[in-house]
Amino acid sequence: MSIPPSNLPHPSSPQSSTTSLEGQHPALLQAGGCSSCTASLSTCQQCHYRQIFAQSLDGILVMRLDHPLDWDVRNNCDRTLDDIYHHLKVVEVNDAVLRQYGATPNQMLGMTQFDFFAHDPDQGKELLRHVLNQRQLCQETEERRLDTGAPIFFEVNSTGLHNTDGQFTGCVLIQRDITARKHMERQLQASEERYRQLISSLEQQVEQRTRELTEALAFEALLKRITDRVRDSLDEQHILQVVVEAMTAGLGLISCNTGRYDAEQQVSTVVHDCTHDRSHSALGTIWKMDEFPYIYHQLLAHQYFQFCDSHTLLGWVTILVAPIYDDQGTIGDIWLIREPGLPFSLSEIRLVQQVTNQCAIAIRQARLYQAAQQQVKELERVSSLKDDFLNTVSHELRTPIASIKMASEMLELSLESMDLGDRTSRIHRYISILQTESDREIGLINDLLDLSRLEAESMMIIKTVVHLQHWLPHLIEPLQPQIQRQQIHFSLDVDAHLPSLMTDLSGLERIIMELLRNACKYTRAHEQIRLSAQRQGTGVCIIVSNSGSMIPPHERERVFEKFYRIPNADPWQHGGTGLGLSLVQQLTKHLGGKICLECREPWVRFIVSLPLELPDHGSPAS
Repeated sequence: MSIPPSNLPHPSSPQSSTTSLEGQHPALLQAGGCSSCTASLSTCQQCHYRQIFAQSLDGILVMRLDHPLDWDVRNNCDRTLDDIYHHLKVVEVNDAVLRQYGATPNQMLGMTQFDFFAHDPDQGKELLRHVLNQRQLCQETEERRLDTGAPIFFEVNSTGLHNTDGQFTGCVLIQRDITARKHMERQLQASEERYRQLISSLEQQVEQRTRELTEALAFEALLKRITDRVRDSLDEQHILQVVVEAMTAGLGLISCNTGRYDAEQQVSTVVHDCTHDRSHSALGTIWKMDEFPYIYHQLLAHQYFQFCDSHTLLGWVTILVAPIYDDQGTIGDIWLIREPGLPFSLSEIRLVQQVTNQCAIAIRQARLYQAAQQQVKELERVSSLKDDFLNTVSHELRTPIASIKMASEMLELSLESMDLGDRTSRIHRYISILQTESDREIGLINDLLDLSRLEAESMMIIKTVVHLQHWLPHLIEPLQPQIQRQQIHFSLDVDAHLPSLMTDLSGLERIIMELLRNACKYTRAHEQIRLSAQRQGTGVCIIVSNSGSMIPPHERERVFEKFYRIPNADPWQHGGTGLGLSLVQQLTKHLGGKICLECREPWVRFIVSLPLELPDHGSPAS
């Protein structure tokens, strides 16, 4: 294979110094056949060193000048250097060199330093100058390429040859193939670089993850603060103000504002704004949706978006817009404004969406609360109108009903004076019905009037000493015929040592009689009614119990409501208005006591607790 000298690999600049090879093969200094050097060596020694030269695994090149030259280190003559550079030739190479280069002896012999460094003559001369000055140079070459394209590296030890007069005659180059070592070094460097990049990547990932976690914790804390504050508020204005202030501070915004939508007018009104410069506030601005369809079409479709825009007062800014909506529609929107070139991240957008969700829930609750308050006020107004109407009607009906009752009594007296007083006649039955129904209507009217006075706290109180042991047996006598007629078992149990009461006698009588009538109404035949009175702390406890007719749990809270009657619970079909128990509750409160209902199978108990002495103001007992 013919390789022109210009294509042969060339040594490069020294990369690192190694231990000198001088003295390892001293016979190689004579290997070129210098007469001045070989004269002192025997033929046997020359053969021995020739054998070493031929069998060496390291490549050996011997380069000679045509004639010796003087080299003065002090003068360092460039002309002499140039002469040596062009005339120093390869005169001998061993097989190792040929194998290293993949060349033949003819290709190698006669090559000069110029041939080796044709690509960079200045570098070749500097290396030669170093050999001439120091007489030795150890270097590692850069990567070389053979004709096959395979890379190869050498470790080269260059030693100058001099005759006995000290003149430079040539040099010996011993080069060792370190390609395998270089490949390993490259692999090690590549591995170290990959490891360094991996470490750097891991550090970056850890830093990124740390930033993300820190940001997530900060956003979670911000969301919790906002949620806690808006959840505890039922004021829509306060909710929106909290949101814009917290978002401005939490995200470092230039400005943040919220708009409230009017679906009928198709406008959005800026109702709250938080900005560092009040002169830039958009508070009160009204935007017509049809003038900005590219914005409000997306917001009404429950979509967020961000963009850059030139603000009239702030200049170029980054804007994030998100709708505030729930399942009933879009309530409004929130605008977040910051410096240009700082887009909102996905985590910030998620935070804004979570805040708008909480804001929508809080606003809807606030609106429901306001609607409920309006309904309560309306119900109170209607109830007041109803009470006024009932009071007015009661007053208006009382006089004609009393007149009807008086007329029926006078008619009865007139019939008796005319000897027409037969009690079995049809006329007397009609008069009796008229008087009974008149009494019933008068009772209803009195109940309504008493309820009105009790609610207005205008009913008079007359304190009387009451001994329950003596008074209760006489109180129940009017009910005995009805109890016997309905075949109900009645029992009275009063503590003999019960102290006397100082209370309003008419009010107490009405409470007990109403409870007993109520018990008779709902107690079936052969069941029991009990009336008991006993000491209870600093007062007394009066209990009216009846068996056999339980009140459903869902009805128990309503038994004291006005006009409320337990459905399908009146076995005797006595009817009623549903005012009795409501009147009892108001009277008990008026006497400074309280009443409660207790149901334990098979008994229903109404328990009235009264103080021993009625307070002057008639307030409930503690």
